[in-house]
Amino acid sequence: AHCFPSARVLGRVGAPARTRAHTSGKAMAMGALGLGCAAVTWPFALGRAGCWLWRLVIAVSLAGKGASNLVDGPSSGVGRLLYSFQEFYTDAQYGADFGYYYTGRILHDIPAKANGTGEAGEGSPAGTADESEAQGAAESFNSYTTYPMALSPYFGAMLADRVYGMWRALGKPAPFFLFEFGGGTGVLARDVLKRIQQKWPDLWKALGAYVLGERSKALQEVQRRTAAEFVSGANPKMRVVDADAREAAKQVRRHVEEVQTSETWGRRIGAPIVGTILSNELLDEMDPVKVRLYWPAGVPPTQEDIVAEDCAPFRENFVLHRAHRGRLTALLNGLEGHALGEARIDTVEKFVDEVSWETAMLPCEALLLSGLVNGWGGLRAALEAVAAGLLPEERSACAPMAACCLPLFLAAARLAAASPLSSAAAVQRRGSAANAPSLAGLSFGSQEVLAAYREEAERTTGTLFLSKRRYQELRRWVGYGTEAESALLFHSGAARIDTDDLYLPVGAARCEELRGWRRRHGRELEAAATVWDALAAKQDDGGAGTETGELRHLKLILRPGEADFVSQADKIIDRGFVLTMDYGADFDSLVWLNVVRPNFEGIHIMDARAQLAAECTTVSYLQCPGLQDITTSVDFTEVARAGDELGWAVRAYGPLFLLESAFGPFGSEPMVHVIERSAGIRNVAVKSWYHKPEFEPWVAFKLLVQEKGGARGEAEGAHAPFAHWTLPGADWPIAGRGSFFQPAQQCWGVDVAKPPLAEIVASAALAAKSSARASGHGFASEEPDGGGYLREVRELVGQAAAVGEGEDWRSALLEAWPQQDWVDQRHVAQQHTYADMHLTMILVDYWRYIFEADPPSLRIAAACGTSPARGFPPAAWRAHVGEAVGALRQVADARRIRELYSASTYDRVVWDLVEIYHAFGGVNASSAGLRGPMPPRASDGALIGAPAYVCLASRILEAHCEALKYELGDG
Repeated sequence: AHCFPSARVLGRVGAPARTRAHTSGKAMAMGALGLGCAAVTWPFALGRAGCWLWRLVIAVSLAGKGASNLVDGPSSGVGRLLYSFQEFYTDAQYGADFGYYYTGRILHDIPAKANGTGEAGEGSPAGTADESEAQGAAESFNSYTTYPMALSPYFGAMLADRVYGMWRALGKPAPFFLFEFGGGTGVLARDVLKRIQQKWPDLWKALGAYVLGERSKALQEVQRRTAAEFVSGANPKMRVVDADAREAAKQVRRHVEEVQTSETWGRRIGAPIVGTILSNELLDEMDPVKVRLYWPAGVPPTQEDIVAEDCAPFRENFVLHRAHRGRLTALLNGLEGHALGEARIDTVEKFVDEVSWETAMLPCEALLLSGLVNGWGGLRAALEAVAAGLLPEERSACAPMAACCLPLFLAAARLAAASPLSSAAAVQRRGSAANAPSLAGLSFGSQEVLAAYREEAERTTGTLFLSKRRYQELRRWVGYGTEAESALLFHSGAARIDTDDLYLPVGAARCEELRGWRRRHGRELEAAATVWDALAAKQDDGGAGTETGELRHLKLILRPGEADFVSQADKIIDRGFVLTMDYGADFDSLVWLNVVRPNFEGIHIMDARAQLAAECTTVSYLQCPGLQDITTSVDFTEVARAGDELGWAVRAYGPLFLLESAFGPFGSEPMVHVIERSAGIRNVAVKSWYHKPEFEPWVAFKLLVQEKGGARGEAEGAHAPFAHWTLPGADWPIAGRGSFFQPAQQCWGVDVAKPPLAEIVASAALAAKSSARASGHGFASEEPDGGGYLREVRELVGQAAAVGEGEDWRSALLEAWPQQDWVDQRHVAQQHTYADMHLTMILVDYWRYIFEADPPSLRIAAACGTSPARGFPPAAWRAHVGEAVGALRQVADARRIRELYSASTYDRVVWDLVEIYHAFGGVNASSAGLRGPMPPRASDGALIGAPAYVCLASRILEAHCEALKYELGDG
């Protein structure tokens, strides 16, 4: 009776069914077995704690939880009691109780009202479609916008023109389908359909349907209203489907088969589906998993450790919620008869008593299920050891338990994060487990554990443990947009919920789920861990040595949904394209950020309204779930490699602005830039598209195009030498770099794909490598097979430890960290480089336009950077190029391009393109007497060490050169 409330007491509390099954169901089972504490002789002398422990063993066993069942996913193991960060993110963004998107708080001008029951009230957007919502909704998001919305209708029209080229590359199939997931307000779908309807009648005729999959009920209704003209009617072209992109294939294919088997198309069930899937700012919202990769200092993990079946070097992030008993009671008393009545809770007192009971025991269950103790014996030993070291008054505070479960669990989690398990491979490689601290060796009776326990006991005094279910119940009861919600969530709230960030062993199910990700990124993870281990050693003690047992770790964010999305795409269409637009980078660049900014958690708060800044945004991304949009950067390498395993080939990857490049294979006519579509710089959005300095350019918006099924163009010979759809210039490496340190492209003098601080460190390492080679020390070549990739890392790390202070490339990071101005300068330079690249792309398009009416030999010379054929002396060619440069300036002035980017920037870029690097017109086009030394080139003639915008111009013009040679008979 002292261990569990009686079945009678718990039964009359009247909690919701799923909570009763979790609490009173166990007590009822105990009562049915007749296990009263007074009637049993306990096998160990813990008194009431022994009574509790025995009942916990039986209760968990009856619930189907064996002693070996650890952190096995969101609905089993410790995930039954605590939020994994992945589940926390999902609820905060999309959960029916308080999700930012589900409730419609993402939408501007929609009132966030609530009746306190957790159900949508009048005017509330939470999954309703009533008239008041329809009138109140606006086609905009809170505090931020997307390019399709800000540049409507121009962005959608530009995308439609690209889709038209893809359709032609596929052989003009009919029916052809367009798919979009996470379509926001539906603006992109509407604008794409309008452009196809008005500009491309042959594609419009072949279009079976535009299928928009959306999991937010509120946004589904907004999408239907936004694109109403295409949703209704006798032959609607658009369908809004209730679907999650991570598991959409079945629902979406069913809708597509309805179209294919209709009288219009008359296809059989199971006929191949051909189309293009559009993804705009979708993948960044896939629920992320937060993990840490641990290793003993000086012994970074190898690929073998990283892909080990037990995931021993990893810890997964969980979120634990607590609330102050007295303040929570006062808040709930204010809701009594309102929300609590609807939830069938008779009195606040009974509810708080029930949560108090859970606080007394459930954290010990979490301790067991998380794997922080070795089974039932380990849990018993932990309780005995801690209780033995406590003072009488400390034990009495935990009555009827011998020790308090909540501080015990928190202390164990904190200490375990500093003592990760080691994989069998790692132990074997070291030859001994002595330098690989194991959780099994954690002594709960040690002074370290007792000190941690006392710290946590003091910190959590008077607070209640809120299980995941309890937290969800509280959020439903207080509603959203209410004073009670603010009291729970705000940092200064009267009943603020406190959050603890925990890292626990990775369970078997999660480990298996991450197997593919670990395999695909094992090489880069080993490289990053090796480099960070060396940098940390330099930071700690100048590389003179590291204390035995000290641990390093990398903070990592990953999304299983990225690979899931590719898998679903593979199941949806049998042939076609996936076009992904999002902010992010390749994995090399992302993991470099973890190396140079080891304290960065990888979470961005997008909806940072002023009224939430002090209470939420500046406190923590965990502080106000559901009130603001939290997101992470997309790992495009994961998307590309997951696709490659399924037969999807990367056709384009690079900055998003390359979408508006005017020329490309399979287009029936040159495309039009946004600035021409909008008839000039008419608003801030258009100006921002061209000249907005991205806060972090290296991780700015990118475009990734993947194709499945190969090319079946309408007339393959007409598009040679292009065997498939492509986007010239969008050829940034993504699926496998040849070097962890070298720039992403050989041509680049500065790596604009890395974080600026990482670029500083990598440049210093490459300088050290060059110096070592000059002095006769050998270094591995950068073979693309991965062998040279890791050898280079190991050799540079070894060299750094062997040389003097002045030659150690690791010093670059230690010098840069306090020199914020230095890093800021590189950051600003990177921002300017991205702007210069966009300007260059426009100038290259104008350059090609200017020569369109010229004879074939001049067109080829302008694209290929060579002098024309016979009869055109160098002086005449220089004069002709000079005239073309003048015409280029006239076009730029007419479009206000020079005004937009500044005359000095325009003149500098054109000078480099013509006079220095000879991208426009070739070397013979340079002004007489001004021709300087030839820029360095590789053995294949490619530029080396040039500005990124010059490299972009060269790549686009090379593709145009080959196309013109074939088209005009000179190839």
